[in-house]
Formats: sequence, structure tokens, C-alpha cells
Amino acid sequence: MKRAFATSVLLTCLVAGILGKPLTKERPMRKLEFNGQVVYVPVAEKLADPFSSTIPGDEQKTDMILNEEQKEYIRQQKEEHKDGRTKRKAVRDVLKRWTKVGGDVIVPFTMDSPTDDVPYIYEAMDHWSTKTCVKFETYSSDRSSTLGHNQRLRFHKADGCWSYVGRQPTNRMQPQPISIGTGCLELGTIAHEIGHAMGFQHEQSRPDRDDHVEVFWTNIETDQQNNFEKESLEDVMASEVVKYDLKSVMHYGPYGFAINENIPTLVTKRPFDMQYIGQRSGLSFYDVKLANYIYNCNSTCDPLLDCANGGFVDKTCTCQCPPAWTGALCNENSNVPETVTETTRTEPSGEITSPGYESGQYSINSASMIYIVGQPGATITLTFDAFDMEALDSGRCWDYVQVNSDDPRYGGEKYCGNQIPDPIVATESIMIWFYSDETNTDKGFRAHFTIDQPLTEAPVETTRAPTTPAVTTTAPTTPAVTTKAPTSPAVTTKAPTTPVVTTEAPTTPVVTTNAPTEAPTTPVVTTNAPTEAPTTPVVTTNAPTEAPTTPVVTTKAPTSEAPLSTLTSPNYPNAYNAKQKKVYRLTTAVGKKIYLKIDEMDIEEGSNGCNYDVLIVDLGGTDEVLQTRLCGTRTNVGPFESVSNKMELTLITDGYVERKGFKASYKSITESTCGGTFGGESGIVESLNYPIHYPNQILCDYVIQVDPGKVIRLTFNDLDVEYGPNYLCQYDCLKVIQLNQNDQEETLLSLDGTSPPSPIVSRTNQLTLRLSSDAYVGGKGFQVSYLAI
Repeated sequence: MKRAFATSVLLTCLVAGILGKPLTKERPMRKLEFNGQVVYVPVAEKLADPFSSTIPGDEQKTDMILNEEQKEYIRQQKEEHKDGRTKRKAVRDVLKRWTKVGGDVIVPFTMDSPTDDVPYIYEAMDHWSTKTCVKFETYSSDRSSTLGHNQRLRFHKADGCWSYVGRQPTNRMQPQPISIGTGCLELGTIAHEIGHAMGFQHEQSRPDRDDHVEVFWTNIETDQQNNFEKESLEDVMASEVVKYDLKSVMHYGPYGFAINENIPTLVTKRPFDMQYIGQRSGLSFYDVKLANYIYNCNSTCDPLLDCANGGFVDKTCTCQCPPAWTGALCNENSNVPETVTETTRTEPSGEITSPGYESGQYSINSASMIYIVGQPGATITLTFDAFDMEALDSGRCWDYVQVNSDDPRYGGEKYCGNQIPDPIVATESIMIWFYSDETNTDKGFRAHFTIDQPLTEAPVETTRAPTTPAVTTTAPTTPAVTTKAPTSPAVTTKAPTTPVVTTEAPTTPVVTTNAPTEAPTTPVVTTNAPTEAPTTPVVTTNAPTEAPTTPVVTTKAPTSEAPLSTLTSPNYPNAYNAKQKKVYRLTTAVGKKIYLKIDEMDIEEGSNGCNYDVLIVDLGGTDEVLQTRLCGTRTNVGPFESVSNKMELTLITDGYVERKGFKASYKSITESTCGGTFGGESGIVESLNYPIHYPNQILCDYVIQVDPGKVIRLTFNDLDVEYGPNYLCQYDCLKVIQLNQNDQEETLLSLDGTSPPSPIVSRTNQLTLRLSSDAYVGGKGFQVSYLAI
């Protein structure tokens, strides 16, 4: 039964082919004249599907190619960031521009693409020329002498959509290839590749991208993560000259290079902004502004107009304005309605409808987003009362309603036709997307919703108004646990004898529990807590004797010897549920860390790593690499140690095979727990946090000791220790040490980099693996197997 859905899709496509139904709707053609040649290209859609998850070109293996000098420049940038150095070895001309003659930037080209593809490429070149001062000319040797170089773009059809960045040196390649492969004929996709050739990098690689989007690193194919790294060959990309642009044609869509195609690799911070990323309709306003800026397209304009509100002067010496502004100087409100309407609903109950529902028919080329939001812990129920959308055709919903109930930004069920969907229940928020294309309409939908906020109980008396964190007048004889500073009376319940577990953090009531005689030393565990922490959270196990003036998060001071508590997946040791997302958030005192070890794991493994079911471990830091994806059947995975006072585990399952899940042990610690002693006839040793990222500034000894009279065969399964370019172990180091006959340490191996050595055999019954790290960068660490022989 595994992946049986693929068979049904194949049958749908075969039936469609037999019956002659198009899998894509035919588009009318328009005439285009480019450089004296007349070609015909499809008329662009008035409103392309803003919620489409498939972006041509984003899944290609080599979209943007850097030459060796550019790679070295990026490497030096990372080195400077790593150790704070400011002196840079000179790397000149890493981003060459195309030559400007008069007011035009001349880009010579040759055309070796198939004849049927040429009109689409001409259309993209014309698109660039119309909006910027870039002019594409058929290559000639006579023109080369005028330009001072002999370089030109060579359009051809290779494997995928890809391009080099900027004009390449002729001593390295001539002509400069740009591939428009299968599936790459969208206007915006070709404009994207031309953008690389003009010197543009990916928008999501800008240094300021973390303010706008979130990268799901653990769902990106390992060899494609470089497409998401923050790097810049152009200072303007790191400046405020052109702001971060979610609508840029250079921005990846949500699912580029995804391991699990049901989970994004990129999501926006603001749920409404998911409609923008990955558009391939053409250059955005800020794409055009960037091109005009870096090529100085208005250099012949005198005087230069002072355009307001982010506008700019283009090659015609007039102001080009952002969509919200108009007028000669961009100082008048354009009053242009948004293409996609955005609505937020927060009332306890209400009705929602598709656009134009009351008129009896929704419009073609329309889209809307309705965001229903409750307080943390709220339950939202959405019930459709009427539903009439264009029916499923050729295996596709051309018009549809998508309901994102787990995460408002992605992953929801898509509905079309006239069957009323079942009621949908979500926690805290729910997003409804509506889209109609340019043909066929129906009545649309009508639905109602209710938001049930968390319940409260009888109040507990406090000595001060509950607008600040609540504290009792005298310190209780047992610790109190407070989940949030109240804005209404506090609530008292009986304390559990195990670590506190709450399914949803309430937004108003304070829950104070009469804790057991001994204060727990384990962190508080919250499951399915809100994505963003409440503004005034308080989680304490020992109430202070005086009221705090600011929110606090504390536990009883733990030690590394604190007893372990247990965390399990739903239904464990029975099978977990299909199609679920369960989040466990562990929190301990500020200044403390969380130690976690997975005692047993049985999670369905996919055909390509963890692309079916997955357990994601997040070490609680802001660095994107501090996550890993786990699946398969193993015992004693880890240990893991958080980099802050928080750690998060997320279990995501698909709709097919269910397994036992996992059981983990955890505790609060004050000092690092790296290292340890390992015995027995055989075993596996992993560095702390492997395969995520070992901590900075550590010195950890992993001692393997077998029975006297035996020696140890050590096999390196994986190695990733920060490489020092100047000498061995310049930055971080893994040493393999044994004691000699005088009980003195003798180093057998010193290792860094990513090349595991051949197996070694000790001369005694004990070996020590010593991992040391500096204050920067780092790596996954190591995994070794040992055998007593």
C-alpha cells in the first residue's frame, strides 16, 4: 500500500491522455518583435496561482554557478565571520559587469536552443530590455572590439535551468553558457537565469534574509544547502539601497530542493507573505530597481529627479514608483487594490465566504487569504455550509480552497468540486486560501467558524494586581509552577508528581500548582505550544520571596547529576498516529541547558532519508544548522545538549506506515555533559549533538575501555570537524590517544576536515577520543564503531 497514491495519479494522467483532456489549459498567443524578428509567445496569466508550490527551475541541481574566484571570495567572507578578522586577501573583479556603451548595457548572445524554445528566450530578453537599460545583441566580432571583450551568452538546452553569475572572464570560458532546459520556459524562470548572468544572486541568500523568511535546513537536500547560504558578491545586496524583496524573481519558492515534498524548505515570517515567494511572472519592482542601480541606467539624466517613497529614476529619466505610489515624484497614493485580499478574523465566531459569493458567482482571476487567529491554546472549528467550486479536471483543482490547519503558512488540504468538506479543527490559528484561474467559475463557498479560548477556573488570591507576574505573599513550602503572567485572576490546581506537561500555554490565566515536597530538577515540557513565545511567560518551580519586576523563567538549580525524566511519542510503545505534527518544547532556567538522549527510536524511514516520517531535534539556538532529522530504528541516539535554555522536538508523520515512535530521557544541567566512558565488546560512540553541530569551546574525552588482554579496533563512520587551511588542527581537532607503557598519553591520530581515516587497532585495551573546538564555526562531529578483539 506504500505510496499507492502515485499509481492513482499515473492512472489519472493516462486517462486524461486517452480522453484528450489537457493537463494544462491552452493559452492564447501574442506577437512579439525582438531585434527585428517576429515570434509568438503565450499571453501571460492575469493572476498566476500565488499559492502554487511548484516553481520551475528551483529543483534544478545547478541553478546558480560561481567561478573559482567567486567561491574563494565567499570562503574568505565566511572565514572573516568565523574569527572576527577584518583584513581580507584581495580578490579582484569577482563580479564583472557587462560593458555599457552610451546609455545601454550591451550583452552579446548566440542562440543554440531548440527552435521551439527561442520565442520564450526572446520574450525574457525583451522583458529585461523594456524595464532596464540592458540591450541584448546578436554576437559579432566587430562589436567585440567596441566593447573591449569577446564574451557573450550562449543560450542552449542542457540538463536543467542554470547560469553563471556576472560576466565571466574569457580566459576561463568562451562563450558563457546559460541553460534553458526542460521545464524552464516560464518567462520568470528565464528572467531568473538572465538575472544571474547580469550579476544577481538569490534573494534568500541576502545577509538580512532571516528577518523575513525561515529556512527549514533539515528538509533541504544536503548537496543543495549552498543555494540557501547567506552570501553576497555585491555590497548593494547587503545595503538598504534595495530592500529585501519577497516578490523578487530571484527568490526561491517554498519547496525548492525539499527532501520531503510535503514540507517546505522556505517559509515567510508573516503567514500572508507566503503568496509572494517564488513568483515567476517576471521581474519585480525591486528587481528592476536593483538592475537600474548597479548598471547606473540613469547616468545620462540631468537633473536627476528626487523620487519619493522608494521610487527611482530609470533610463527614461522619469520616476518609477512602487505599486502603492504614483505621480511624477512617487508622492501620491495609487489606491491600487491588492491582487490578493488579506483578512484577519479574531472574534469568537463568524462567517466567511469566497469573493463575490453574495452575487452568486466568484470572479475569474481572483484570490484571497483569510486568517483566523485565537489566543494560544484556543481551539478553532471551521465548518463549511455551502461549497461549489470548479470540479476536479485532469487530476487537478483549477479553482480551489486550501485550508492550512497545522501551520498557517503551508501544508493544508486542497478542496474543489461541490462536495462539502468535513469540519476542520485547528489549534490557535487556521489559514484559508482561495484561488480561481482565468476560465470557468461557480458559486464559491460559505463557512462559519468558532474560536474556543482556554477555560479558566476559580481565582487564587494574590497580593498585587495581576498585571505583572503573580507572586504569593510568603514563599510557599513547596515550589510553585507558573505558566504565564496573568491579566486575569490566577488558577490553582493540584501539582503532578512528574514534570509539568501542558498541551497549550494559556494566554491569560496563571496556573499555580502546589508542587511536591522536592522541587523537580527537570525542565518544563510544553507540547504544541504557540509558535512564538507569549510576551510575558513565567515558568517557575521555586517561587521567589519577592515579586520580580520582569518576567522570569527559572527552575531549581539543576546539576549534571539530576535524575532523568522521560518523554515519549503519542501512544508509545504502540504505533503513533498517521498524518500528525507533534511539537515538544522543553524549557529550563535561563543560564541552564537541557540534556537529552533518545533511548529508543522506531520511526518510518523513507526512500530518500527521512522523507516519510521524521523526528526533528532543534537545539534551541538561532543558528540554522542546530537541527537534525532522525528516523529509522536505533537505540541510544545522542546525547544532545541545547545551546540555550530551550530545546524542541517535532514528530511529523505521513499518511501511511506507523511505528512505535520514540522514548527520550532528559534533564536540566549546569555544565556540559560531553564525553564519557564506553565499554562492552562493541558499540558506537558519537560526539555531543552529532549529527547536528558540536558546541564551541569544548574539550571532551570519550574513553573506550574493553576487557584486559584485548585491544580495540576503531572504525570511523563519519567525520566532520572544522578544517584549518594553514595546518592540521588549526581550529578544531579530534585526537585519538592511547596510554603508552609509562602511562603517558600518546597521540595516534590528529584529525580535522571531513575525510574519515582507515580503521586503526590499539595496542592496549583503552583508547581516548578527545574533541576540542574553538569559539567559531564547528561541524557535525564524529561517529565511530569499536570492537574488542
